[in-house]
Amino acid sequence: MKTLIREFLYYSRTEQRGIIVLGTLVLLVIAFRIYLRVSANNEIIIPPEEFQAIRQWVAQQSKQDSILQETRSFKRPEKKKLTVTESFHPNILEQKDWMALGFSEKESLSILKFRSKSGGFRYKEDLQKLFCMTEERYAVLAPFVLLPAKPEYSDKKSSFPSSKHSRPPGILEINQADSLQLITLRGIGPGWARRILKRRSQLGGFYTLDQLLEIKGLTDSLLTTLRPFLKIDTTRIQKLDINHIPLEEIQKHPYCWYGVGKSIVNYRLQHGPYKTVDELKKIYTLRPETFEKLVHYVTIE
Repeated sequence: MKTLIREFLYYSRTEQRGIIVLGTLVLLVIAFRIYLRVSANNEIIIPPEEFQAIRQWVAQQSKQDSILQETRSFKRPEKKKLTVTESFHPNILEQKDWMALGFSEKESLSILKFRSKSGGFRYKEDLQKLFCMTEERYAVLAPFVLLPAKPEYSDKKSSFPSSKHSRPPGILEINQADSLQLITLRGIGPGWARRILKRRSQLGGFYTLDQLLEIKGLTDSLLTTLRPFLKIDTTRIQKLDINHIPLEEIQKHPYCWYGVGKSIVNYRLQHGPYKTVDELKKIYTLRPETFEKLVHYVTIE
């Protein structure tokens, strides 16, 4: 039986090759018929999950193209035009003042930071270093800026003038100098100028330059630098009439704290008007060192 089956299934080498060729032809015919059917219907069958993924990919690409197009067409907003009606000094303007000129809040803050780090503006052209300063804005501001134009130095040795020779013209009288004059002094910026003027207003004027050391943060070395360029006119000191001044007013003076001011007024009420300034020495709450300072600010009328 096995022999019969083996003989029945036995193929010669030639017959085997014929079977392989015939099978290949059958497969080609089947594939060709499938191709004709697809071509005739002009459609491709795609699984639903693959079709959904393709749709999402197309939508994402469209969105990216639209964002790219908007980015390419984006234009920076134009800087706001400035409005200037009077001259100004850029070293003393506050944030609100810069905003009044037309700068935004962010731009005004950046200007103050630049001024603080650089030590202030020396020349008009320094404003061009500001990030927010365009050529158009500078052209509007320049005629109103109370600063000199940057000098041109032809000699290489003088191209960078030494700060030792950057001195203000003349000598300033400290009891009448304004902030614009004070900031011309070496080592004095807008902040120090405001502090000096505030202290002068509190005292009623200075009688000695040593009183500048009473300003918090002002050092001996800075005062030594300032001395050659300052002078004092004591006739400009505003004095207090101790025979008529009320307690509320006298207590505002830095050298008349509450106990001293009250003692001065009480002594006047008990003993009558002061005849001489030296009578203040009889007030026990008034220390000798305080009297030596206060005597420059009182008068008898």
